[in-house]
Amino acid sequence: MAINRRQLLQSSSSFLALGALGSLTGCRTGNFFKPLRQDTNNILDLPEGFTYKVLQTCNDRMSDGYMVPGSPDGMASFLDDKGNIVLMRNHELDQWNSKNSPTLTTTTKELLYDPASYGCVSRLVIRPDNLKVLSSNLVLAGTTRNCAGGPSPWGWISCEESTDKGHGYAFLCDYRASKLSPPKKLTNLGRFYREAFAFDPRTGISYMTEDRDDSCFYRYLPADRSTPFGFGQLQAMAISEQPKFSTSRNIRANTNYSIHWVDIDEPNSMDDTCRLQGQQKGAALIHRGEGLWFHNGVIYFSATEGGQLEKGQIFQLTDLNKPTNQLKLVHESGRLSSIAFPDNIAVAPWGDLVISEDGRKTDYISLINNKGQVFNLARNRLSHSEITGVNFSPDGRILFLNLQEDGLTIAITGPFQMLTS
Repeated sequence: MAINRRQLLQSSSSFLALGALGSLTGCRTGNFFKPLRQDTNNILDLPEGFTYKVLQTCNDRMSDGYMVPGSPDGMASFLDDKGNIVLMRNHELDQWNSKNSPTLTTTTKELLYDPASYGCVSRLVIRPDNLKVLSSNLVLAGTTRNCAGGPSPWGWISCEESTDKGHGYAFLCDYRASKLSPPKKLTNLGRFYREAFAFDPRTGISYMTEDRDDSCFYRYLPADRSTPFGFGQLQAMAISEQPKFSTSRNIRANTNYSIHWVDIDEPNSMDDTCRLQGQQKGAALIHRGEGLWFHNGVIYFSATEGGQLEKGQIFQLTDLNKPTNQLKLVHESGRLSSIAFPDNIAVAPWGDLVISEDGRKTDYISLINNKGQVFNLARNRLSHSEITGVNFSPDGRILFLNLQEDGLTIAITGPFQMLTS
């Protein structure tokens, strides 16, 4: 198979190392990729030895009688008490994108957060051996633009990428809920144009991104770690002794920056001011904070249009259980970069970073290993839709994803660790 331009660039461009995942590699030389095979079904191109299965498609009928909603987005995997995989899946629907939103019956409308809103969360229960969908159902409805979120020990945290009246919150969704359930709004986590969520079980601290050109990076510091969503303080990240630091323009690669956190005094302001409050106190500016994941004591997050060329950055936050945390830029997309506009991210159980693109044309999923090397894993052949919801099953054997505009939820299997070793 002919090597395309993207694959050629993968073997010659410079990448930053992943700090806690590896040491500085400098300019990469050699072939750190395997060509992707053209899918005869024209859905998803994969390397040799990998296969995929479409689990659900928009408008398939679910076990609760509702149709699978459209625009699947953020997603995470859980295990139920029978060892089955439970996928919790957002649907980024709003009044402008309401096609394929769930039509609820009169008897369930009292369970809606807002009857005038179209966003929702659905649930799939899957056998891990043969990827058979055992059941599926709505869990949350009446929210808006449920874009990303993140897993917690208590279930899926679904985030509204909106500051419409009454919206802009995070919601806790029980992965065991086999039917539409009353909304559990986490008001204490504040109200802003929230993208993704990550939780540190050692400290009880929650971390959140914000998809704005001038966004902040947030954490929620609970007064009591045993009740992490109870009373506490929303804070924004600031670079120590460098107020209003632009992480897109001023940051140096592979350099640790000591950070502190500034309080957001009005976390539930109705005027969408959380980031402005933080920046008035010196909070750092992030250029479109999106993907976010906690792994092995480290937070990773993406800035989709950060960097000198505005093609994206990936950061890591370390020393989370110490008084002073450290921020490091571990990847910035340049002219020759094989990753462009990184959006959703996740971390494999063995430490590889998974990155999905939200670009301008053909979007890929890439893996970055512990040496900082980048590998193509999948290419959307079906459409120009972004790839969303990337996450591994708890045992690392299956990678799940969505093709958002096409309404497909897909499982990939194959020798992931061999690909990047």
